Amino acid sequence: MQAILDSASDLLFEVRVPTSGDALASADKVRQLAFTECIRRIGEAVALIDSLDPTWLTEHFPDVPWQQIKSTRNRLTHRYWAVDYHILHEIAVRHLPSVTAPIAAYLDRQDPYRLFEDRLGADGAGATD
Repeated sequence: MQAILDSASDLLFEVRVPTSGDALASADKVRQLAFTECIRRIGEAVALIDSLDPTWLTEHFPDVPWQQIKSTRNRLTHRYWAVDYHILHEIAVRHLPSVTAPIAAYLDRQDPYRLFEDRLGADGAGATD
C-alpha cells in the first residue's frame, strides 16, 4: 500500500505532472517514460496485493476501481509502444486522487495529492509543461 503512495508522490514531485495531455505527449522521452513508470508501478503494487489476497482491496476500499488499475498496468507493461499520454494524464489528474486519499487515510499517512496542493496551491499552479 505504501508503494502506491510512494509512486504517486514520485509522479507529483519528481516527474511532475504537466499541465495537459498534449504537454505530456510532446514532453521529452525520459519524462514520458518516468511518468508511465509511476503509473505502471501503482498498478504493479495493486496486482501484488491482489495476488496475495484477492478480496482484501475490494473489502477495504470498495469505491476504488482496482480492476481498472490492474488493467492499466497490463496495457503499459505489454503494449508499451501504444501508450496514450492523454489518458495517462487524465489518470494522474482526475483518478489517482480518489485512489491515494483512502489509502493514505488507512495507513495514517499524508496523501501525496493533498501535500501537492498544500505546497503548490490548490489552483494547480504547480503543474508544469
